[in-house]
Amino acid sequence: MKENDKKSELVEIDDVDREIINLFNNDGRMSYRKIAKRLDVSIGTVHNRME
Repeated sequence: MKENDKKSELVEIDDVDREIINLFNNDGRMSYRKIAKRLDVSIGTVHNRME
């Protein structure tokens, strides 16, 4: 693939994204369920933010 064929996409992150990143930095094996519970969000929210 040529360099100019690649699509680049900027994604804005919010406080929830930052907290998810922080928790994974501290424990990369932490489950989505545990992260969701700590942040008081749904498991689906964590899953979607990780994609």
